[in-house]
Amino acid sequence: MLMLWRRQWPPLFRTRTYHDIGQLCLHCVSEHAMQHSIDSWRQTLEVNTTGSLIIAQAVAKTMAEAKTGGSIARVASISGTWVNFPQLQAGYNASKAAVIMMKSSLAVEWDRYGITVNTISPGYMNTILNEGEGLDEVKKIWLARNPMGRIGEREELCGAVVLLACRAGSHITGADIVVDGGQSLLCSRFEVLWCMKRKRPSNT
Repeated sequence: MLMLWRRQWPPLFRTRTYHDIGQLCLHCVSEHAMQHSIDSWRQTLEVNTTGSLIIAQAVAKTMAEAKTGGSIARVASISGTWVNFPQLQAGYNASKAAVIMMKSSLAVEWDRYGITVNTISPGYMNTILNEGEGLDEVKKIWLARNPMGRIGEREELCGAVVLLACRAGSHITGADIVVDGGQSLLCSRFEVLWCMKRKRPSNT
């Protein structure tokens, strides 16, 4: 999650945000939901959702007390809107969906303090989380479902961050900016085809 707030700068260069604090709340376990331990489920929600709230609360209080307003940009994920495939991560998906909904609630509550709250939802990105030969076959599936045919680079998230940080984004709040190369555009189509081909277990 990235929190930013206003400072006084010469009018020509002034944006809403020049001071920033970066904090990423991330915990992901790939595990079949029927075997997902409650402890692991709770840990995922504690880190991704509760941790995100705690940090947002601390920064929002600082912004409100300073009466400067500011912008809070939370890192969510397309996993909060679409079901990932083929990995199994119900806990992670639920935690990111909560972050997206929390963003909307906080945007309404904190608007009185001049604080905007938004989320940025990356798709599959070229980070350490997606490295390793063990993901080669999975990546082929990801790329087949992406119109651009590739995963994103970390710097390709910068445009969304800058937009939310500067005056050009001052009227944006409660929004979820998706940066996924079009991945989510094809998710629903592939999910329907997968469900149609999937054999249901027999009741006999």
